[in-house]
Amino acid sequence: MTSKIMIVDNHFIIREGIKLIFEGHSDYDVAYEAADGDEAIDIIKQSQVDLVLLDIKMPKKDGFEVMSFIHDHFPDLPVVVLSTFDNVVNIQRMLKLGAKGYLLKDASTETIFTTVDSAITGNMVLQNQISEILFSQNYAEKRPEEKIEESA
Repeated sequence: MTSKIMIVDNHFIIREGIKLIFEGHSDYDVAYEAADGDEAIDIIKQSQVDLVLLDIKMPKKDGFEVMSFIHDHFPDLPVVVLSTFDNVVNIQRMLKLGAKGYLLKDASTETIFTTVDSAITGNMVLQNQISEILFSQNYAEKRPEEKIEESA
């Protein structure tokens, strides 16, 4: 069975690039696209979306608002965040809202498929870089005497 994916990103070129990545994968169909949070929510309400690839920074409603909507109204809909923001606050916030994955936009095709495959089955996989960011923050909280630099 082919899973229907929705890409939510305000940059046309990013949406087109992601579609190209999924084009050769028979298990997935990029069936929906949204350029902002309002459009994403409208599509989710009206369509049968199986997975959302969600950016954070967008006009109208941002990714956090879309994720909150999904959390409240469609809690079983898997979401994988695809962002350039690699700070621990954004990552933790999205995961607390129920995201099944968090990828940086420089993720490899293999990493994207591994994360999406896991999210579709209800599991969570974090990109190694994201795990390192979260681990570093947790380590810093437990050992305050050691200063750990955070990424921008």
